[in-house]
This record gives sequence, C-alpha cells and structure tokens, in this order.
Amino acid sequence: IAGTPLPNFTRGGLADGFVKMSPLGPAVSEAARKQFDGTLAEMMKGGFSVIKGPLKSNKGVVVATEGQAFVETAIELESINYLVEGVVGSTA
Repeated sequence: IAGTPLPNFTRGGLADGFVKMSPLGPAVSEAARKQFDGTLAEMMKGGFSVIKGPLKSNKGVVVATEGQAFVETAIELESINYLVEGVVGSTA
C-alpha cells in the first residue's frame, strides 16, 4: 500500500488542534518561556523537528542517521516501536 492514500486515516498535531498545551506554571523562568514560545511557534508552522539524528534504539539499531530529521507530522513516526539508546526496557 506504499504511496496509496489510506481511507479514514486522520492525524494531526498542535497546529491542527489534535494536541493541546496547558499553561506554563509559575516556576518556569522567563528565559525558558521564551525558548518554549519559539519552539511552539516553529511547531505550529511545521518547521520543528521532533526527532533529529543520529539516534539509536536501546538495542543499537540506527533509527535516524546523522542529519536526518522528522517533523511532528512525519509519517515515519507512526511506526515507532523502539526505546531510545540509554532507556532500559522493551516494547514487548
């Protein structure tokens, strides 16, 4: 089915209203708020990479190569079935 549109398949993120953010708490510094606001703005326009390589699974498998990046809406994120390097555990 590669390349074929899936019927009744809906996905979305922050910009689509599928994900909501709670207000930042009073302990968040002004510098952190500015960084958050900048990142949120990038995510809202689709330019923020939520995964950036290099990245390996906790089993040593390369899941993102150097320079590879995935934005919030990347279809590749639908098939994440691994834990990242340094995390102890399994997905099974």
